[in-house]
Amino acid sequence: MCDHKPQKPLGRAVFACQGDPETPKPTAVGFEKGIIIIMRKRNNRLWVHLSDDEYAVVKHNIIKTGLSKEAYIRSVLLGYIPKEKPDERFYAAMKDLAGIANNVNQLARKTNAVGSIYGKTLQIEADKWGKFQTEIREEFLLPEKM
Repeated sequence: MCDHKPQKPLGRAVFACQGDPETPKPTAVGFEKGIIIIMRKRNNRLWVHLSDDEYAVVKHNIIKTGLSKEAYIRSVLLGYIPKEKPDERFYAAMKDLAGIANNVNQLARKTNAVGSIYGKTLQIEADKWGKFQTEIREEFLLPEKM
C-alpha cells in the first residue's frame, strides 16, 4: 500500500504511488515526483453561447432524454438524435420480458437435459424472446443516427 501523500492536488487527477498494485490502469499517464497522474479522456473544453430560447430548448431536450448535459451535447455533435427516456412502465415491462425469456430458457435447458423433443422448440422460443427484447431496446432506447 502506498503511504505517499501529495502536498497539493494537480487539477482533476488521481494520485497513486508507482508500483502500487491497487493503481488502476490509466489511459494517459504523466509522471511527476514519483506520482502517477491519471488524466481525463476528454481534455478539451467547448464554450457555447446560447440565447435564452435556445438554452430552454436544449434544457427541455436534456430533461426529456434523461441524459447529462455533456452526454446529450456529445450525442448531438456526433450525429445522433437521443430518444426520450421511457417512463417506468417501459422498464417494468422489459423486466417482465426478461423474466419470461429466462424462464423459457431454463425450461429449454431442462427439457434438453432429459432428452425431450420439445427442448429445441423451447430454445427457439427463448431465442425469439431475446431477439424481441433487443429490438425493443433498439427502438425505444438507442439514439438514431441523423
